[in-house]
Amino acid sequence: MDSFLLIIMLPILPFMPSGIVNLAAALSKTNLLIFSAASTLGKLPALMIEAYSVKQIIEWDFGGKILLLVFSFSLFIILLKRKKRKRVC
Repeated sequence: MDSFLLIIMLPILPFMPSGIVNLAAALSKTNLLIFSAASTLGKLPALMIEAYSVKQIIEWDFGGKILLLVFSFSLFIILLKRKKRKRVC
């Protein structure tokens, strides 16, 4: 029962990769039926949060989408410059 609850709850955490949850379940003594049920139930809230986020972005007006584009491009340029700076040093 403990492994079932952990497999359900861990994917809801924002920075918990599902690969880590799958690896932990594979190394434990959790059987396939419990893992499948818990993994499916655990993915539902995460998918709902992601779908809601995308829906909100789609409903933005043109100005909001331009702002998101400028922010994303700026972030990309900053990360690219940092990567180049690390190679030089």
